[in-house]
Amino acid sequence: MKLYLYFFKNILTSNFVILFITTCLLFIIKSLYVLTLIISKGLSIPVLIKMTILILPPFIVEILPIATVLSIIYTWSHLQEVKEITIMKSFGISNFKLSIAGILLGIFNTLLALFITSYLAPISNTLFQKERLKLQNSYNLEIKEQGKFLEINNNITIFINNIGKNKKLEGIFIHNTENQKSPTTIIAKSGYILNKKNEITFYLNDVNFQEANSLNKSISYLFFKKYIFTIDKKPATEYIKKSAKDLYLWELLTLDPIIFFKNIQNPKLKQYETAKLKKAYIKDFNRRLTNILIPLCLAIMCCYFLAKTNYSRFGNHLGTIKSIIYGTIIKSSSLGLIFNNNIKNYFLFLYNFGIIIVIIIFLYLLIKPHKLKRKEILFF
Repeated sequence: MKLYLYFFKNILTSNFVILFITTCLLFIIKSLYVLTLIISKGLSIPVLIKMTILILPPFIVEILPIATVLSIIYTWSHLQEVKEITIMKSFGISNFKLSIAGILLGIFNTLLALFITSYLAPISNTLFQKERLKLQNSYNLEIKEQGKFLEINNNITIFINNIGKNKKLEGIFIHNTENQKSPTTIIAKSGYILNKKNEITFYLNDVNFQEANSLNKSISYLFFKKYIFTIDKKPATEYIKKSAKDLYLWELLTLDPIIFFKNIQNPKLKQYETAKLKKAYIKDFNRRLTNILIPLCLAIMCCYFLAKTNYSRFGNHLGTIKSIIYGTIIKSSSLGLIFNNNIKNYFLFLYNFGIIIVIIIFLYLLIKPHKLKRKEILFF
């Protein structure tokens, strides 16, 4: 029992270290995705961290199989290097018993993937969408960068040439397309911004006001010594859970979300649209099932190749090479299926069924008694 705990402790420690490092790298990469939104709205670093954390769970699931394979290979290679694997085999410990720690790691990562895909990822995606919607509709504008175009919303773009003392703005350009037939352009020599509860107000000096008329294709010019331009803050609209990513794993197999969306949010939803929505939910269920099964599959497969390796005094890395090659093939194929929107549901079902068959086959091969070959006998 102590032997298994020792082996499992080493593998689990490697697993957490790899997960931590890869998650930190992911955090840095994904923070760049949120950074543009944060800068444009003039929000704080805590908001950036919060938004980045909310988009991480689905990507952590993709990392779990990689962490599983690398943890098992690293631990097994380390124990083989110090001859601990050789000593265990010489005492008659079977390949299956040596692989128990790796299989337990696969089960642990599978349960972790199940928790993330079925519960944590839907919650984080819903919170992220709500926060994003809130940032888009309700915000305070703080100009922190000069010489760049800044989109306030889908209709208003501003440009500040220089930021002087006391946040005085110089060289202000505002383009407003709220009225598509008569877009306006405001060019001001100077001014400042005041954030109020329900609106953002620009107090501008020496203003050139231009209005384009798309009907008669003309432009009118007006000049003002002082001009006030106001942007109303729209109240944050409620985010509606309708995407498959927002639903728990068990909800994807029921009609409850579709019935709610049809009766409450969109009563005019047609029959074929309901069927399309249901197919999308089933497809997402199969994709999540793939992410759940892959860590266990790769763990058992990796343990088999490493345990069956005929080690020599110079070290035989064939098991490691096979683990990496087959692991790469399975993970790459799963990513291709998961991110392919045109894939059919029955193909995803067959792929998951194949993964289950692979798990059963390699588990059987591990449990099956291993007869020592002549080279192995001479080595021991």
